[in-house]
Amino acid sequence: MDIEFEKIIDYNPDTGKMYWCVAIGRRVKVGAEIGGINRHGYRKVKIKGRMYLVHRLAWKLAYGVWPSNEIDHLDGNRLNNKLSNLRDVTKAMNQRNSRRRADNNSGVVGVSQIYHPTKFWAAQWFDGKKKSKWFSVAKHGEEAAKQMAIDYRAARIKELGGYTERHGT
Repeated sequence: MDIEFEKIIDYNPDTGKMYWCVAIGRRVKVGAEIGGINRHGYRKVKIKGRMYLVHRLAWKLAYGVWPSNEIDHLDGNRLNNKLSNLRDVTKAMNQRNSRRRADNNSGVVGVSQIYHPTKFWAAQWFDGKKKSKWFSVAKHGEEAAKQMAIDYRAARIKELGGYTERHGT
């Protein structure tokens, strides 16, 4: 079932907003912004019984094809669906634009203190393979082990490239 989205939705690529052009159901009002927010913070919409993520729908409306990979929000704002803020990237590239996790205990993405307080661990994924290294607190001291892990991670990022400035903030 091919849906002609451009006939039922008006997408403004400059604002990232989408509005209904046609009342396709009893709860749909022409001119109203489409959809709602899901539990992950993305705008979603149900059309003809199927759920769509609005950022993927924006790509489809702008380029006429569905994205081949993941859609990355360059500024990290999951509700900012301006076309200039969206890019079609692999999962690996999308993760290079990710924020530091809430449970990160070192303050640096990819560096963790595990088996507290005996080791710092630095890790990097590339082409589906993990490269990691351990730095012993007992051998180097806590601050030195942490700094060695941070330096190792920074060297790997520089070597691999492709990270955005927002990565890890």
